[in-house]
Amino acid sequence: NGGYPGSLSINSSTGLVTINNASPAGTYTITIRATNTNNPAGCSPDATPVDRTFVLRVNGPPTFTAEFGITRTAGGSTTPMEPLNVKILDNLADDFTTLANLVVTVNNGSSATVAGVTISNLTRMNNMYFADIVAACNAATGQIPFTLRVTDEGGLTRAELLTITVIPDP
Repeated sequence: NGGYPGSLSINSSTGLVTINNASPAGTYTITIRATNTNNPAGCSPDATPVDRTFVLRVNGPPTFTAEFGITRTAGGSTTPMEPLNVKILDNLADDFTTLANLVVTVNNGSSATVAGVTISNLTRMNNMYFADIVAACNAATGQIPFTLRVTDEGGLTRAELLTITVIPDP
């Protein structure tokens, strides 16, 4: 079965091949051999095997790493120490979907605001994503959670927590 760790079953009446436990992600070459040993009475059996090979592509979810250590000052202006646009996601990859076709969202949208902290303007550079992050004057202080989600063309998703630390304006 070409190293495929899952299982295959074949319906002997219909020839339908069923693939079970399709994991881990990867490309597998599968060969199925059929031999006709069930002939009508009076006919000589044709026991010559027939092989059919196909490639099975098992899609896995995208992978990435959410950044950590991002801090914002409530109501603070952006400075070189606290730039507006920061990296929020790194090491973006998928086994079959190109980076340009992966969909990245924050709290299931293109932007999100939680407790006065806004993440917007998501932009990709190679295998990283950057975003503008602003804490309003009335933003809650402490750890503010957001969910980064990446979806591939096969509909598989991966989500990770992105935490923005908000400190009070001195």
